[in-house]
Amino acid sequence: MLAIANTLVGVALSPITAAHKVVVLGSEPFDQRRVIQSLAAIKGKRWTDDSGRAAEAKLLELPDVESAQVERNLFGRGLVRLTYRHPVARVAGAKGIALDATGIPFPSKRPLDGLPIVRFEGQLTGTSGSLWTTWNARAVAELCVGLSRIEKFGPFEVLVQETGVLWLNKLSGGQVKLGAHQSLDAKLAALETILGDQPDLLAPGKTLNVSNPAGAVVGTGQGGTP
Repeated sequence: MLAIANTLVGVALSPITAAHKVVVLGSEPFDQRRVIQSLAAIKGKRWTDDSGRAAEAKLLELPDVESAQVERNLFGRGLVRLTYRHPVARVAGAKGIALDATGIPFPSKRPLDGLPIVRFEGQLTGTSGSLWTTWNARAVAELCVGLSRIEKFGPFEVLVQETGVLWLNKLSGGQVKLGAHQSLDAKLAALETILGDQPDLLAPGKTLNVSNPAGAVVGTGQGGTP
């Protein structure tokens, strides 16, 4: 038993176990320089060092990176697997801040032009802030993705009120009250049908309430405002 343990230790401490070549899977072009710098921590290091975990932690410092896994074998070959957050919307009034597919805001280095805009009533706070308790982050992200089905009637901006009530504000046009985050797919489907039949319903000053998708109500006046 002792001989086996000594053999394992000897292999672990041998320079042969150092990482001499690393293959990176999933690295984005805008991030390649930082990835190379982060992996310097494992170059020539022994297998028993914590350098692999240190490299993972370094890679995860960029908010765009969702997960990082660093592996090495006993022959000096390393493998890094990266996955990135993909922005589905941009936050109004916060340069470079995007929402990912789960609705979590993060600073992104990707171009955000052309993505749906989300405006938060009041100040957007961190995960422990009060605003986070009043709206469903994933539902907001899914709403932004679903806007493509009514894009021809827009453009629309998503407004999240402090109460959690959701609105669509048509730029240079009227407003749509979606209400709570439940049944958003049904509400978008109802909105798509209604606007397909009566596209002028969202003229400036008009408000369309589809919080009950089975009974939409047309009104006037300002509802949700930034």
